[in-house]
Amino acid sequence: MRRLLSKFSFSATILVAFIFLALALLEIFFDLGQTHDLVIVIALAATMCILLPALFSYSLRSAIKQTTSSIFEGSAQLQRQNQALFKLTTSKSLYGGSLQQAVQEMTEIAALTLAVERVAVWVLNEEKSELSCVNLFERSLNRHTSGGLLDLKGCPSYFEALRGNRVLVVHDTKKDPLTHQLAHLVRSDVTSLMDAPIYLQGRLYGVVCLSHVGSRRSWQLDEQKFAGSMADIVAIAAEAAQRRKVEDELLESKRFLRRVIDTDPNFVFVKDAAGKFRLVNQAVADAYGTTVEDLVGRTDSDFNPQGDEVSHFRKDDLWVINKRCELFIPEERITDCKGNQRWLQTVKRPLEVPSSGEVHVLGVATDITAQKRLQDELVQSQKMEAIGQLAGGIAHDFNNLLTGIIGYTTLIKMQSERQPQINQNAELIERAACRATELTQKLLGFARKGKHQNVPIDVHSAIKETVAILARTIEKNVSLKLELEAENPFIEGDPGQIQQIILNLALNARDAIAEKFERGTITISTKLVPSEINPSEGAIQINVKDTGCGIDPALHDRIFEPFFTTKAEGKGTGMGLAMVYGIVRNHAGKIRVQSKPGQGAVFEVCFPSIQPRLDKQVEKKSQSPTPGCGRILVVEDHQIVRHVTADMLTSLGYEVTTAKDGIEAIEYFRENHDTIDLVILDLVMPRMGAQACFKEIRRIKPSVRAVLATGYVNNNSVQQIMDDGIQHFMQKPYGLAHLSQIVCKALGKETPSQTH
Repeated sequence: MRRLLSKFSFSATILVAFIFLALALLEIFFDLGQTHDLVIVIALAATMCILLPALFSYSLRSAIKQTTSSIFEGSAQLQRQNQALFKLTTSKSLYGGSLQQAVQEMTEIAALTLAVERVAVWVLNEEKSELSCVNLFERSLNRHTSGGLLDLKGCPSYFEALRGNRVLVVHDTKKDPLTHQLAHLVRSDVTSLMDAPIYLQGRLYGVVCLSHVGSRRSWQLDEQKFAGSMADIVAIAAEAAQRRKVEDELLESKRFLRRVIDTDPNFVFVKDAAGKFRLVNQAVADAYGTTVEDLVGRTDSDFNPQGDEVSHFRKDDLWVINKRCELFIPEERITDCKGNQRWLQTVKRPLEVPSSGEVHVLGVATDITAQKRLQDELVQSQKMEAIGQLAGGIAHDFNNLLTGIIGYTTLIKMQSERQPQINQNAELIERAACRATELTQKLLGFARKGKHQNVPIDVHSAIKETVAILARTIEKNVSLKLELEAENPFIEGDPGQIQQIILNLALNARDAIAEKFERGTITISTKLVPSEINPSEGAIQINVKDTGCGIDPALHDRIFEPFFTTKAEGKGTGMGLAMVYGIVRNHAGKIRVQSKPGQGAVFEVCFPSIQPRLDKQVEKKSQSPTPGCGRILVVEDHQIVRHVTADMLTSLGYEVTTAKDGIEAIEYFRENHDTIDLVILDLVMPRMGAQACFKEIRRIKPSVRAVLATGYVNNNSVQQIMDDGIQHFMQKPYGLAHLSQIVCKALGKETPSQTH
């Protein structure tokens, strides 16, 4: 109603003004009276008084209306801008670390909000020499593209203007001199530009470019502020992307370091002052039977039941923390999750945590279990070698004595056939000497100095033959089981000694079962395993397993020592396993035991495998002496052996000359070589040994026949002499029958056993 009255009042005022104006015009043109001048003035004055306020009122109302409309339109634009800013600042892409995704969203929203055709984001390279377009949104095509480079050397004014303004505004691209430097980038349809520099950590990072197409556009202040806000949003997204990149690199670095320490076979760990693990690698976790994650925050005592080990670790850790010094531990023991004892060589260092100033312990431990085992084996081997040398020396001297005892006993028996009492006493002496000979043979076997054959052996056949013997001697409550699985079960050695190994181990197994159990099982098995000596052939492993009382691990090394036994007095000599050890080593083999008390035992014996081949059979000794004739030179440094050998040969019908060493033998042989049919040489003699002596004798008489005799044999030395031409060997102690057999062979005569 007010608007209607207002419009009516304004119209009436205009009408009255026009009436007065009409009267004034009539007076002027038609001269209505003498007072026309006054009428004209009054009419014109009235017209002005009425018309001017009306015109002013109309202009004022129009201006107010236009201003109000502009305010409303600006408010809507600001509202759109604020909504756009709110949407962008709350977008996940802004802080997600993907600059491309955040920029793509920003360019699209900015173009729609300001109604511009194109919005692009350009980023400086590391050298700050050029800008590259990372995203361009074209509103009419609704598409995003990228690419394009701007060399800043070609547009210095633009670059300087960009640095000096919050927003660089170009209302008319055709007239602004800055756009001339950007002519290759400003498309022909772009009329107005607005560029906002992007600053990251106080340095120019890039620019947001808004391009208007159509009529020239005058950029408003709110639009310029909005463009600046877009640049700030890109800066936030870029900072988030850089932070995400650093975080990813840090995470990858942590993962890489984790892979590095986890692939390290050494134990790597960090403990705090309370003894809790702060960092461990996979090796530590595996040893304790858990995971890396589960181990962190816990202590050794949570996983290790051995209190002495834990207290030892704790003591060392606290020393390192308090002294802040490095500690080297050459050997320390740890019990793993399986109950196995492992030996470590550990270095512990103080490690200060920068954030808190606390001192932790950084430890690196190397598992030296295998190395320590090898060292122990080497020490044990050297110990056994020393004992073996001692045993071999004793056996050698003892064999010389036994040679005299057996030899003279044989002669006494021959000379006392008509004196039964003397003959019977001699028989008893001979039996005792033979038993002593068996003992020396065991000593020689342990010392690896006994004579043994080198022929192909079928291990399976040897085992079966031995088991046939065992079946008659082992009680029925102990069962024998065979698991012969090895292919090509052939080795090279002495069949009798290999059977002796199996026999001794099986009898020991029987005794171990009988010690605590009424029943049990002995399992003898074979398999092919890799060989350290001959990888192409492999090795044959013989296992003798029992279900007996077991062996304390502390005794594993001692059980192979001569005369060491855990059996009751009178039930063992302590030479069985010592002899086994010597035979195995003499055959280039290895032996080890795996056992714990109450869990039985497994003896593992390995020999190098060979391809089977035929070889000549070993000739058996004749059991009865054979008379002969001829002259024999006996070269022996031991007086008793020299005399008894001469006496036995004389009793057989031979003529004998003796020499106490090689030099004396050569002097005699040089003068009498034509009359000597055979030379018997002792292996080891003072001044000149058998090898040098034989070479000189053979030089004098190439056709000479010779026999090598010794109380023990080093196979390499014997083989060297055999290669020089000696064909026959005789091991001490020897009796009359064996001496007779060897001499007959050497002289090329048949013994009674060979004629049958």
